[in-house]
Amino acid sequence: MKVTNRQLRRLIREAMEDQLPYEDSDSSVHTETEIENSIMRTLENKPGIGGMTLAQRVMGEVPGVDRDSVFSFLDVLLEDGLVFFDDEEDAWYIANDTPNEVDKEWDIL
Repeated sequence: MKVTNRQLRRLIREAMEDQLPYEDSDSSVHTETEIENSIMRTLENKPGIGGMTLAQRVMGEVPGVDRDSVFSFLDVLLEDGLVFFDDEEDAWYIANDTPNEVDKEWDIL
């Protein structure tokens, strides 16, 4: 059985009873889905968006979510390979929508 990074984090979080701010209710799975949908929709509409702007958009769409929660969730998506972060430009992309210059850098590595 293969366990994804996201599932592993969820299991560890449950074991440690260290809940993120948006996980205070039984609707945490629903909230996670809302956060992911909001992030992916924003990146689809605005590829290359800055981190703070992205966090503000998600916080505006998903009630009760704070900036740290958005960035924690982005870290999970980044490690799962669903999003790409260009740290030089502070730009977020859906993993398969990276600009040509970034794709060339990946080929070199």
